[in-house]
Amino acid sequence: CARQDATEALRIGAVDVCVALTEHESPTVRALAAEALMGLAFTFEGKIVAVDSGAVPALVRLLDDGDVSVQAKAAGALMTAAIYNGGKVAALDASALGPLSALLALPPPDPATASPAEREAAALLRLNTIKAVTAVAEHPKGRRALQSTLETLAGIGATDPDELVRRSAAIAIEVISFVP
Repeated sequence: CARQDATEALRIGAVDVCVALTEHESPTVRALAAEALMGLAFTFEGKIVAVDSGAVPALVRLLDDGDVSVQAKAAGALMTAAIYNGGKVAALDASALGPLSALLALPPPDPATASPAEREAAALLRLNTIKAVTAVAEHPKGRRALQSTLETLAGIGATDPDELVRRSAAIAIEVISFVP
């Protein structure tokens, strides 16, 4: 329902509930909380409410979660919030670049040993991480701080098995390399 019209959900405090659920013991609940935050932050109003409610630091903490699904959903929600300039600043203030850079450096799973579900989850994590990096890199401070990721992104762009991940890496390189 929040994806269709999040106005009422935003009004009654759904973002605060989701932020609280990012601390839940269950990885499924944490992943669903991050996914709901992404949906709630889809609109411009939702982005503002998410940033003002402290969702960004909660999402940054989830980037270090031990569950790939939680990390992927958190990166996606962070990317959604960081489309808004206040979200970019909040991500920088919450030290998101360290965990995002670490996630970029993770190699894709070995196709010979990883299950299709593991490969799909890892691809979503890489894609959402790259898109979050790209969104934060649109801010001058983010762009400067992410210069160190260019080599990693180039490697992803050249070797990742997923075409969408490779294209997203190329876009990230363009954004980070932009000189005004």
